[in-house]
Amino acid sequence: MNAVFDTANGLLAHYAEPLRPVLAEYNLMRLTDHWPVVAMSTLICSLIFATSALVSPWLFPQTFERLHRFQKINWHIHCVSMAHALLALTLCWPLVYFAEEPQDYINGYWPQVSNICAMAAGYFLWDIIVSVRYVRQFGIGFVLHGISSFLVYFCSFRPFLSAYGPVFLMFEASTPFLDLHWFMDKLQLTGSPLQLINGVLLLTTFFGSRIAFGLYSAYHFFIHVHRYGQEVPTYLFLMYAAANVVLNVLNIFWFSKMVEAIRRRFVSKPVKAKKVH
Repeated sequence: MNAVFDTANGLLAHYAEPLRPVLAEYNLMRLTDHWPVVAMSTLICSLIFATSALVSPWLFPQTFERLHRFQKINWHIHCVSMAHALLALTLCWPLVYFAEEPQDYINGYWPQVSNICAMAAGYFLWDIIVSVRYVRQFGIGFVLHGISSFLVYFCSFRPFLSAYGPVFLMFEASTPFLDLHWFMDKLQLTGSPLQLINGVLLLTTFFGSRIAFGLYSAYHFFIHVHRYGQEVPTYLFLMYAAANVVLNVLNIFWFSKMVEAIRRRFVSKPVKAKKVH
C-alpha cells in the first residue's frame, strides 16, 4: 500500500512545488508531500460510491426495489464507510503507539504515518461533503464528526500529533459491524440470529474502541501535550481538545442509541394479561 501512496505523491510532486510557500505560511509544510494522497483518497471514495450505485442494484435487485431514494444513497455511503474502515484498520494496527520517545507524539514525522493520515483526511473530506449534502437526513452530529475528524488529520501535517493518526483510526474497529447491522436491516435479516451475533460484536467493539480506548487515548493526548508540548500554539491545543470532546460525547450518545435500537429488535415486549370478567 505504501507503494501506491508513494506513486500518487510522486506523480503529482511537480504540481506540489508552487503550493510549498503557501503551505509553509500556514505551518503545513508536510502537506506538500502528501496532498496527492488526500486527493486520491477523496476521489477513490467517490468512485466506490459510484461503483456501488452501479453494482448493488444488480446484486440485490429485490432489496433495491423496496428501498426509497435516500436509503439507496445511504447503502452506497455504507459501502464507502466499510471499505475505508477495513483498509484503515489493516494499515494502522501495527502502528498504534509505535513512537519510542514521548516527544515524538508531539511533532514527530514519519512518511508512512503521514500517508495514512492523508488517506484518512481524504475520506473525512468526502464524509463532510456527503454529511452536509444530506444534513437533513443525517443530522448535525455527523457534520460535526466529519469536521472534527478532518481537522485532526489535516493539522497533523505541521507535523503535529501525527503519531496519534493510527491511534484515532482504531476507533473504526466498530464500523464494519455497524455497516453490517445496517445492511442486515435492509436485507430483511432484522432480528435474525446472525444480526444478534453482529449486534453483540458491534456493541463490544464500539464500547471497546470508541469509548474505553477513545477516552484512554484522549487522556494520553492531554498528558503528552501538557508534559512535552510547551511550544504548541494555544489555538491548536484548543482545537484538538474541542475535537476530542466532541468525538467522545458523540460516541457516548451514539452508543446509547445503539443499545436502544438493538434492544428494540431482540427484547420482546411483555404481553399484557387480559382481564377476567
